[in-house]
Amino acid sequence: MRAGVVVLLCLMMATPAFAEAAPKQAPKAAKKAPKAKIKQAAPKQTPPATKTETVTRPNPLNESYAALPLSERVAIQTDLIIVGDYKGRVSGVFDDAAIAAVKAFQKRKGNAETGVLNPKERGQLSSDAKPKQAQRGWRVVDDLVAGVRIMVPSKMMPQVSQISAGSRFSSLTGSPQLHPGRQVR
Repeated sequence: MRAGVVVLLCLMMATPAFAEAAPKQAPKAAKKAPKAKIKQAAPKQTPPATKTETVTRPNPLNESYAALPLSERVAIQTDLIIVGDYKGRVSGVFDDAAIAAVKAFQKRKGNAETGVLNPKERGQLSSDAKPKQAQRGWRVVDDLVAGVRIMVPSKMMPQVSQISAGSRFSSLTGSPQLHPGRQVR
């Protein structure tokens, strides 16, 4: 029994020693943690990168075409398609592709590639397009059901029939066919 009391007294005396030792270690760990946070929170100082601002200026060629009436711009784009220099959308908006088509036409004719048609070049474009337009019978068709406006070679595709998706244009033999409202998958 004396041995049990001695062991119990030893444990009681040792418990406060362990209890005092533990709080002393905890504040050290707590003090170290904020220092670690401070080191992690501080970002590395890097010299500021020099910023180069890109200023987008409108293309003066686009602005020169914008001064023309819409009907004239559409006619130029249509003629460029007929002669084979333009493969874009006929909207009257002269983007980079339309200007490149004008330059291609000018180059083909041996003129200076300015991107803007002068009156003589406009006349050349129109006169080059007319025989090709007459040869294929190109005409502009508004397909209201499909919601599109397209150019159809009516001499190559004289048959027109209405389908649920809009119009269908085909040759006398039935091939080729053109379905403006049909979605291709």
